[in-house]
Amino acid sequence: MRSFTQTLTCALLALIACTVVAQSKESLLIGPGDLLQVKVLDTPELDQTVRVTDAGMIPLIVGGDVNVSSQTPEAAARQIESALFDRHFLLHPHVSVK
Repeated sequence: MRSFTQTLTCALLALIACTVVAQSKESLLIGPGDLLQVKVLDTPELDQTVRVTDAGMIPLIVGGDVNVSSQTPEAAARQIESALFDRHFLLHPHVSVK
């Protein structure tokens, strides 16, 4: 009986650990000098690989410069989407940043 209880406890602890890891947010932040791969869904001509400047900006093919410093890749993608929409380049941009 004791072995079953220990096995069950270990299994529950492993399940909790896996859940915590799966729920953790992206912790890497973008900084100067980082090389980013920007992809725009259904608009491959806007895909680009770009280096973050010392000021934390990336120059987009269209849309001008966008500040992505100290952001997660997901937040930077949302920032780029806003720039493309606000500057009237795309109506429904979907961007990924890696």
